[in-house]
Amino acid sequence: MYIGDRVLLRWKQGKLSKRKLTRPLREDGDTVIDNHNIKHAEIIGQESDVRLQKVSKDGLRKLNVFARHPSLDDFTSLSPRRVAPIYATYASAIVSLLDIHAEPPSAENDPETTGGPSFQILEAGTGHGSLTLQLSRAIAAANPPAGKEVRPEPSKKTVYKGGDESDGPIDEPESDALIAWRKQRRAVVHTVDIDPLNRAHADTLIRSFRGAVYWPHINFYAGDVKDWIHQRTTSTDQKPFLDIVILDMPGVEEYISSVVDSMKDGGQLLVFVPQITQIATCVQEIATKDLGLKLQKVVELGDGISNGRLWDVRMATLRNPKMAKGVANDSGSSLEDSAAENQPVEVTSSASTSPSIGTIPPMVCRPLVGELTRGGGFVGLWKRMAGTNSEQVKAS
Repeated sequence: MYIGDRVLLRWKQGKLSKRKLTRPLREDGDTVIDNHNIKHAEIIGQESDVRLQKVSKDGLRKLNVFARHPSLDDFTSLSPRRVAPIYATYASAIVSLLDIHAEPPSAENDPETTGGPSFQILEAGTGHGSLTLQLSRAIAAANPPAGKEVRPEPSKKTVYKGGDESDGPIDEPESDALIAWRKQRRAVVHTVDIDPLNRAHADTLIRSFRGAVYWPHINFYAGDVKDWIHQRTTSTDQKPFLDIVILDMPGVEEYISSVVDSMKDGGQLLVFVPQITQIATCVQEIATKDLGLKLQKVVELGDGISNGRLWDVRMATLRNPKMAKGVANDSGSSLEDSAAENQPVEVTSSASTSPSIGTIPPMVCRPLVGELTRGGGFVGLWKRMAGTNSEQVKAS
């Protein structure tokens, strides 16, 4: 365990098991738990799962404290936050849906030959940084080993507000070793957040996980993702360069058309939103503008849903031509495949009540199996097809 790491402390208070994530370890730092003072110097340099036997300040009680590296789940749940995180179970499910396969470094994917990283991910909406961390872990094998010489030094400036840690912007020169190593990266995660404080907080947080082992694989940016896309496409002569785009922000449908032209053929677009109607809005946006994206699946993530629940979200086909003139059956039986008994059908209000129903078909939004549940979020996954013509997409 290294200076700058956040370490998980575990102990028992009576019959209850307690746990706490330390602040970044420092030589002169300490953490107080249950009236016992844990010196960081006793943890730094130790292997994971070290036992510390402490005596209370009054000398009457002994306490066995175990210090170890936190799991991703513990780190996400217990670390300080400015925004709600994507919890580790959801983040791992999202990474699994993306089916990322990191190819080890070879002559074929040498950046000097390919003109830059051959595999690039854009995450729009850094937030807490929990998904960023999981994405970085997924691509790490594609890059040369990130030794200690390319990892950042622990942040020396820490500001505390109301007992919680608040990290300001990180402006420090990059080492020559890091600059040289980044030129050899085969894969990279670009993460953009509109709020500079979110960007800085996520940056500092990822530095404090296991000696910043995954930090070098990430590029952090603050600003509007549309501006970032414009700058990058200008520097790459308008050539598509993104293999995966992840949108996790308010008004997500407004950004799809801005990122799609930067996606490679076969690239994936993933959106993570709290409501199924937002997925439906994205489906309508993509179909209306013929963006050349084919929906792969819609998955609901939530408590009690082990592998995610699949949903059927699509533009409905009208059996009755009168529907095009605004004549609708209240039961919704005129929608294709919606006549099955006991199958709940939800039609978005914009599609069922808008005067433009003659030009925009209504939406079907329903779980493929089971009943509706509460909580969690919804993931929509699209694939960029070769060509942006909607007829080509349907034919594929």
